[in-house]
Amino acid sequence: MNSKSFLDSNDSNEPDKPKKKLNASQVKKLVSILLWLSLVLSAAYSIVRIIITPYDAVPPDTPRTQADYILMFVSCLAGMVVMGLPSMIEKRFKVIVPDGLTIAYFAFLYAGIFLGEVRNFFHLFPYWDILLHSFSGGLLAVLGIKLFSILNNCGRLEMHLSPALITLFGFCFAVTIGVVWEIYEFSADSILGMNMQKYMTVTGERLIGQDALRDTMVDLIVNVVSALIVSVAGYFSVRKTQEKYHRERAAAYAAGEIDSPYEYCRPAQRSKTRVNSGK
Repeated sequence: MNSKSFLDSNDSNEPDKPKKKLNASQVKKLVSILLWLSLVLSAAYSIVRIIITPYDAVPPDTPRTQADYILMFVSCLAGMVVMGLPSMIEKRFKVIVPDGLTIAYFAFLYAGIFLGEVRNFFHLFPYWDILLHSFSGGLLAVLGIKLFSILNNCGRLEMHLSPALITLFGFCFAVTIGVVWEIYEFSADSILGMNMQKYMTVTGERLIGQDALRDTMVDLIVNVVSALIVSVAGYFSVRKTQEKYHRERAAAYAAGEIDSPYEYCRPAQRSKTRVNSGK
C-alpha cells in the first residue's frame, strides 16, 4: 500500500465534524438585531426629513410629504416599543413563547414598518397592504389560541375549555386587534394629518365615497378571513392536542400516579405532596 492510499484511508476513518447550524433561538436573536437597527436608523432618517421638508411640499417637489415622514417616525418608534411584547408576555404570564412565533412576529414588523413605510412598499406594490393584513390576521389568531391554550392548561385556573371555545377566542382576539388597529389609523390621520388609511393619493388629492373607505374595509375583511381560516385549522390542532393530553392523564390515573384523571397537579408534584404529608 502506498503512502497516498494510506492517508486516504485514515481520512475516511475519521468521524465527520458536525456542522454548526443556527438554532431557532439564535435566528430569533439575529432577526431582532436586524429589526432593531433598521428601525433605529429609519427613525433617525425620518427626523432629518421632517426637519428639512417644508410643511406644504408635495411630490414631485419632494419625495414624500412631511406627514409621511411623521408617520414613518411614529411607526418606527411604535415598532421599537412593541418588539418587547413577546418578552413581556413571557415575564407577565410565566409562559414560553415559541421562537418560531416570535420570529414570525419580528418578520411581520420588518415587512410592515421598514419595508412598508420606510421603503414605501405600500405604494410601490398595490397588494402589499393586503398581504400584511392576511399575515397579521393569521398570526394574531395563532397567538390568541396559544395564549388561551396555556391558560386552559394552567392548574391554578382550573379551566376545562373545549377546542371550539379556545379557537373562538383566537378568532375574536385577531379580529379585535384588527379593529383597534384601524381605530389607531383613523386617529392618527385625524389628529396628526397622516394618510395611514390611504384616503389621499400620493399627490395629496383626497378621495371621496367608497374610494376613501376601500383601504379600511379591505383591511378588515382580509383580517377576518385570514383569522377565520387559521382558527378553523387551529381547532383540529387543539382538539388533537387535548385528546392526547387526556389519554396521558387517563394512563397516569390508571398507574396510580394521580388521584383523578381530571386533576391538573403534575405527577412529580403529587409524589412530593405525598412524601411531605407522610412526614
